[in-house]
Amino acid sequence: MIEAYKQLLQVFNSRERPDHFTDYGHCEECAEHDTTLRLRNNDTISFNEVG
Repeated sequence: MIEAYKQLLQVFNSRERPDHFTDYGHCEECAEHDTTLRLRNNDTISFNEVG
């Protein structure tokens, strides 16, 4: 499991983060998820925030 996670990090670390992750203007819930994802990164996000 840890090796798979390391491989995923390697793949996604080479990608540029988008300005937005959701259709943040769609509704309050989409805006909240977008804000959460923009304020976190692979090292700071938890399962509780995306689970």
